[in-house]
Amino acid sequence: MVPIQCEDGTLNATENAVDFLCRALHDKMFLAGGDTQDPKNWPAAFCLVDSQTTKTQAILPKHIWIDAICINQTDLAERSQQVSIMGDIYQQCVMTLVWLGKEDPGPEASWVMKEFAPRFLEAYSVHGYHHFLDKSPDCTDPTLVQAFGEDICVRWRQDFAYFFLFLLQRRWFTRGWTVQEVVLKAFSNLHDAVVMCGPLTILWQDLLKFVTVMTDLGWSRSLTPEITSHSAFAYRPEDLTILIQSFETVGALYHYALDYSRGEGMRAALRERYGLLTGLAQTYTTFMDLLHQMRSRHFTDHRGPSLSKDTPESTSLEWFLAKIPLLKAQSGPYKDPHEAVSRTLVANVFPSGLQESEYALTFREWWKTQLSGHINSLLDEQLPHFLNTLEAINSTGDWFPKSSNDLHQDPDPQPESSPLDLVTARLWPCRRAFLTSDMRLGLGHDSVEVGDEIWLLEGGRTPFILRKSSPSTRSYRIIGEAYIHEIMYGELATPECLNQMGPVTLE
Repeated sequence: MVPIQCEDGTLNATENAVDFLCRALHDKMFLAGGDTQDPKNWPAAFCLVDSQTTKTQAILPKHIWIDAICINQTDLAERSQQVSIMGDIYQQCVMTLVWLGKEDPGPEASWVMKEFAPRFLEAYSVHGYHHFLDKSPDCTDPTLVQAFGEDICVRWRQDFAYFFLFLLQRRWFTRGWTVQEVVLKAFSNLHDAVVMCGPLTILWQDLLKFVTVMTDLGWSRSLTPEITSHSAFAYRPEDLTILIQSFETVGALYHYALDYSRGEGMRAALRERYGLLTGLAQTYTTFMDLLHQMRSRHFTDHRGPSLSKDTPESTSLEWFLAKIPLLKAQSGPYKDPHEAVSRTLVANVFPSGLQESEYALTFREWWKTQLSGHINSLLDEQLPHFLNTLEAINSTGDWFPKSSNDLHQDPDPQPESSPLDLVTARLWPCRRAFLTSDMRLGLGHDSVEVGDEIWLLEGGRTPFILRKSSPSTRSYRIIGEAYIHEIMYGELATPECLNQMGPVTLE
């Protein structure tokens, strides 16, 4: 940490944050005064294209918010409170700056981003996807040589490895939490997110679009053997694979943000999915759904719920197992708690290749594999307690093993994957299970807390989790959409419930 004199005190900041402040000071990025009328005198980050908010509204930002400085990283309560409003911060700011460090990307990577990428994207916009699909990524095809020029193609073959090495050296590109900040800004204006690295300043949209198109065409994967065999490559081959997968996922977010920025087309899709909700609710719920996809696919563990002791209680199978006897004893709303628990695990979403008549059997086999593997990992003194737990569940239906004798006695250490694995891998990261006060099982965003409320919003197609801003107000924050078993198809929209409909203020 580096101490900084700030007004009457000392502030400790990371070296990377201080490097950015030094760069901002050098470029006079946030200093009041000076010639703010002539864009020729503006810092490069604020005048890259005419469609940036700084240009369209003729404003220069005079304040900067840096999470590493503005949030006390040692105060867990403050961090939790600030994280809850970061979506507002990044969506309402004039611009988001991605600082990748003071190190120069190097002449090779800089050339790719400043010279080759613009030529490539221009040609792609003119000729389209299919024109490039069957072309070799080393640019030896005569049509590519004609389009770019022989010198450009030769330089590309020499420098493309350095470009991917540059991306690998920056952890930002594979961290879902940081990438989401840029995507939030992109929902309001794609051109208001800027990447800064050493002396390089480029639009995030241009960098992402270039790599996204490369991955869509399969060029990134085709070039992988040459990149990993390069003399400067000092990483594991799987690191490059993770990077490419991350860009594929963020590329999907980019396309959503692009469609959203174009207006009615995306809004129509949102109405189809969520109903006639406010623009705020639509944006938030869509973004959270996309973020779940990001984290489930490439930014965190790919697995769904597990019996690992490292898994938070309400995102583990043990949590669900404990709820089956409870639902039975409390005479909850479900006729078959085993089926309710199983369907809630996947939000009642099953692979398209499965027939409904196969759901129960598929889940029973999935439970067998999960539970057998867990039993095999237990210590001798832990085993009796867990077997007693299974016996207490006492399944008589088709959705769950009937007893511990029904499990695999010698489980395969690498069992075949189940069709349900794909569902749980996508669904579970960043989600948390919960049990409502009237004994209903549900899935929501992983920030749900005791005291949050389940709401039916008029025109909405899903229940929503809302949290009161303060105990004495009718003002709420949207936590996210929710799956609640057996109320997803209007079961609660009774005349009594509809009569209680009234206005609510969403922050």
